[in-house]
Amino acid sequence: MTAGLKFILSAGGLAALAGGWIAIYADILPPLPELQTEQAAVYAAPPQAFPALTVVNEPPLEAPQKKEPLRLASVEGIRLGDSMMELIRKKGQPLAIHSDTRLSDLEVYDYGAVDVAFRGGDLLYVEVSAEAATVSIDGIPHSFETEVLRETLGEPDFEAEDGWGYKRGFGAVKFYTDPATGQIQSVHYFDAVGI
Repeated sequence: MTAGLKFILSAGGLAALAGGWIAIYADILPPLPELQTEQAAVYAAPPQAFPALTVVNEPPLEAPQKKEPLRLASVEGIRLGDSMMELIRKKGQPLAIHSDTRLSDLEVYDYGAVDVAFRGGDLLYVEVSAEAATVSIDGIPHSFETEVLRETLGEPDFEAEDGWGYKRGFGAVKFYTDPATGQIQSVHYFDAVGI
């Protein structure tokens, strides 16, 4: 090994092949001492292979479901600005039309578990009783379970002895509860200007 090219490996030895540096010098340095056969075999051995990379097929992480913002645009598909004709077009003919037990000047369209009250042609409120088991708010059905509703809709905007609710723009929805049990008895959707 006196003449020809000599290879000098960095301190990392053969590991230098995996990213270190190799300097090539042509007859610049004095000749290296002869290597014994055993030593030469160590340096001449091919570098050990890196272990194969194993890819584990895991299901992708699901992004947290983004809550739809509560708009209070409609309850049971009915909007606060709907006329009597629009209500009938959406819900069909009511089972009955009667006056409100509290306010005799209101005309209430009875659809079983859903009542819609008008005064002078203006829609005043939509009431959904617990008999319905679910209430559709902004087109999304919700059960009458308090914990589920609060988790889904968020913290209420207002609370009272007889219930709690939310206000968005001109609309509000209130969940009336039984004071003794806390069970939801009905849901009222109404104009929130007075709140």
